[in-house]
Amino acid sequence: SHDIARESMVYSYRHALNGFAARFTKEQAARMSPEHHDVPSVFPSRRVETYTTRSWDYMSMGNSQDSLFGTKRPQLRSETKQGEDVIIGLVDTGIWPEVQNFHDDGMSAVPKRWKGICQEGEAFNSSHCNRKLIGARYFYQSYLHSKGAANVSQLAPQIRLYISARDDVGHGTHTSSIAAGRYVPNASLFGLANGTAVGGAPKARLAMYKVLWGGSGDDADVTAGIDAAVEDGVDIISMSLGGRAVLSFKYVGSFIAALGAVEKGVVVVTAAGNDGPDTFSVSNSPPWMITVGASADDRTFKNNVSLGNGVSFKVSQLSAQSSNNLITVSTFRG
Repeated sequence: SHDIARESMVYSYRHALNGFAARFTKEQAARMSPEHHDVPSVFPSRRVETYTTRSWDYMSMGNSQDSLFGTKRPQLRSETKQGEDVIIGLVDTGIWPEVQNFHDDGMSAVPKRWKGICQEGEAFNSSHCNRKLIGARYFYQSYLHSKGAANVSQLAPQIRLYISARDDVGHGTHTSSIAAGRYVPNASLFGLANGTAVGGAPKARLAMYKVLWGGSGDDADVTAGIDAAVEDGVDIISMSLGGRAVLSFKYVGSFIAALGAVEKGVVVVTAAGNDGPDTFSVSNSPPWMITVGASADDRTFKNNVSLGNGVSFKVSQLSAQSSNNLITVSTFRG
């Protein structure tokens, strides 16, 4: 019946693709197959997960003259507009808006073409958006159902989850600052790796679409985030997330949505994942996406180590703390 159909509906996609996400039994899904109806495809929503101050100098995009492989050439960022007024939509774990990288000092008014919102929720209200972070939304309905959870807090009991666009694990904040973080001088990790932290496009605007909860989520929610980003008017969609490599693109909703976004002039950038260098390990390989692989860097952190016998030498390590006071630092895939 129509009532049952409405109760089964999770999302209706209208901007990046024409489709919907719904809760079906296997039998119901089989009756919706292309053999029985004028439906292009029916497929399950797959599980997805999340995949430094020196990086831009290493890639010859910083402000110093130390270029890649020691060559001397003009720094690329100084020759660009640094992403001025480009709107980047991050589809990720959320954002921590108080981070220094997202201040809006000296920025012009939000572009009039922007149609998005700053969706309020737990520990996140409209005042957390500014001329830098211009929009925020969150999506969790499909993941909630797929996990059989009664509420969001049950999705990752070991983590404090916010029912809002606020970041739960730091990944989205991290990727946002890499993409478009503003200049933050004298940044360091416990005094090491001191430098100016800055994103690739420091003058760009940011919008966050939170689709991952505790670091993982459901592809139907990712698709909803892409659909909303296209509706809001982003120029670029950045997704450092993915699932297992697939043989057919037509059975992944977010891939189809990304194609629709590209057809409307939106650039879609994704992470290749960190499962290489084995074959068949790239998780986001549709040709309409820009898929970015991992890279090395040219930085080492050296400190003096003194042994009990008086011998001292330099070693590469993360922190100068004593062995009795170790520091644990979170790392992220992608």
